[in-house]
Amino acid sequence: MANLVDQMSAAESAKDVYRLEQRMLREMKENITDQCVQCVKCTAGCPAMKLLELHPHEIMALFNLGFTEELLRSEVIWTCLTCFKCKERCPQKVAPVDVILLLRSIAVARGTPPPAGFASVLQALMDRGIIQEPVEVMLKSVKTGKKRFSDRSGCSLPAASRPKDLEKFKEAFTNALVQAMSEEGT
Repeated sequence: MANLVDQMSAAESAKDVYRLEQRMLREMKENITDQCVQCVKCTAGCPAMKLLELHPHEIMALFNLGFTEELLRSEVIWTCLTCFKCKERCPQKVAPVDVILLLRSIAVARGTPPPAGFASVLQALMDRGIIQEPVEVMLKSVKTGKKRFSDRSGCSLPAASRPKDLEKFKEAFTNALVQAMSEEGT
């Protein structure tokens, strides 16, 4: 009997997730995609464009045409860098990144785990306050052709910034994640 109750509870939970998903998709379609004019400015500014199986303007077109399931199964929703350049460049103030973040949320709500790299990025942020430690790079002199290794300062870059208080950063980061997840559920 307990197994049947568990199955019924899971079914109700799945219905709730489905209703939420449909509401979120409907709102996104009403508020964003109708305004996209396919000017391609989002794609022109996308630093991950060459990595994407679909370009940002194509994501908007497919979403607008109702190809949600295909986009959910696509790796493109996980390849986006979420740099928000598409949103900055859009003359209509709509952005593929908004659609991509919604699709990621739906995929996770359905139980699709994000790629392993996502967990390691979050863990690195929690552990160090920075995704990746700066590394030395090899520079080649244009005049002499000589090669040398250099850190950020040798490349005229500022030192990589880190949180001054890692514990406060971890607390704020965790609170932001919890708040973002609770807002998706409302």
